[in-house]
Amino acid sequence: MTAHHDKMQKYNFIKVTVAGIFILLVCAFITLYLFENNMRDINLTLNGKVYAARTINETVGDFIENNNIPFNEDYDYIDLPLEKSLEKETVNSFEIKTAVPVTLIYDGIEKQAMTYRESIIEVLADNGIVMYENDRIDMYEPTTRVAEGMVIRLVRVTKDVEVIRSPIPFKVKVVENPTMGANVSRTITEGAYGEHGLVSEITYEDGIEIARETILDEVIRPVVHEIIERGTIPFKKIQGTDEIFLYSKVVIMDATAYTLAPEECGGKEPGDPGYGITRSGLPAARGRIAVDPSVIPLFTKIYIETIDGKFLDYGMSIAADTGSGIKGNHVDLYMEDIAEALSWGWRKVRVYFVYDD
Repeated sequence: MTAHHDKMQKYNFIKVTVAGIFILLVCAFITLYLFENNMRDINLTLNGKVYAARTINETVGDFIENNNIPFNEDYDYIDLPLEKSLEKETVNSFEIKTAVPVTLIYDGIEKQAMTYRESIIEVLADNGIVMYENDRIDMYEPTTRVAEGMVIRLVRVTKDVEVIRSPIPFKVKVVENPTMGANVSRTITEGAYGEHGLVSEITYEDGIEIARETILDEVIRPVVHEIIERGTIPFKKIQGTDEIFLYSKVVIMDATAYTLAPEECGGKEPGDPGYGITRSGLPAARGRIAVDPSVIPLFTKIYIETIDGKFLDYGMSIAADTGSGIKGNHVDLYMEDIAEALSWGWRKVRVYFVYDD
């Protein structure tokens, strides 16, 4: 009876064990079925790399938190809301870009920023920094991919045009005119300043000049030189007056004086035929002098200037007479007053041949 009893107990134990195992298998199957039925398929693109996963998490935020996926809601990028439910019957795809620190330097400002953007130009735009046409990024291109710790320095490039207008002074040219007196000049052409233009394009980087290019370097208004005509005939001022005369030459001669005294006129008396008439046919008068016609032709206009300064100039005269004693560089000056003639005597004079145009 004891053996039979032991046998029955072993049978019952096996029976209970098998039943337990069966129940456990059924429960495990049911659990597996329920678990499998609640799984969500995930395709996560993290910083450009694609990861596949399965999860029982119900929202995007739960999946990120429970799987220790790096994500900072303040800086990082995600293309789905964190509260978005994960679907069971489709693959749930979303992307995360984690931000990296960069340094922005622009317009005298240095700023630390976090960005998930791929290119520098996008980072600038996100931070409200406008990059103008001529601006450049120091060491990089606007399309350069952003890297952690990158220093992005925006260089402001501006251009300016500088215009320098310089006067060109005119010259004065004197042209001699042998038919005019040396005291006369006239302007033939008025001088006018010219102008030279220098136009440069200046390039500045952050307000500092770094290049200069010449656009224009030429005369923009030609200079006009002044031309003055000036006479070459010498002139002489008449003593005691403001009058002047032109002369062709001047010769130092001996000068004597004569009167109409009979002893100086071949014994002729007033009333005699030819009395007081000069060789030229002109009556004797002050300023009508006797000359050697081979030296001073008759009717030549001359001016007699004293040299020693003891007498006033005899003045303007006409070669009107001749005389047997008047030879070579010798002139005989008519004077009405015998005392004046005697006082004059014999002296040196300058004889100016008055220019006759």
